[in-house]
Amino acid sequence: MIDILLMWGLLRLFKMRMPAVYAFPLLAYVFPEQSLSLLPVAALLVSGLSLSAVLMFHKLQKAA
Repeated sequence: MIDILLMWGLLRLFKMRMPAVYAFPLLAYVFPEQSLSLLPVAALLVSGLSLSAVLMFHKLQKAA
C-alpha cells in the first residue's frame, strides 16, 4: 500500500497524469518468481529509453 501512496505522491509532485503507474507495484504479484530479479533492471532500461526518446523529441522540436 505504501508503494501506491509513494507513486501518487510522485505524480502529484511532478503534476503528471499517468494511470499505468499505479500498476507497477503490483507487477511482483503477476510476473513469475524467476523474472522478479530482472524487474528493477528492466524498469531502469525502459525509463532510460523513454527519457532519451522524450529528450530527443524535445530537442528536435526546438531545432525546427
